[in-house]
Amino acid sequence: MYINNSVIPMLRRKAGLPAADVRGTITSHRARSTIASRLYNAKEPMTLFELQA
Repeated sequence: MYINNSVIPMLRRKAGLPAADVRGTITSHRARSTIASRLYNAKEPMTLFELQA
């Protein structure tokens, strides 16, 4: 809860990003999901087992 209510808003303001976008509020879960998707779909992708670890 601390990360979503304090850290993410602070980083978002420093980066000049809005609190929400078309998909909703920016949260730690969305960040983790986005990073996992990018690593899986990269030029040299990670396997699902590597992502789980």
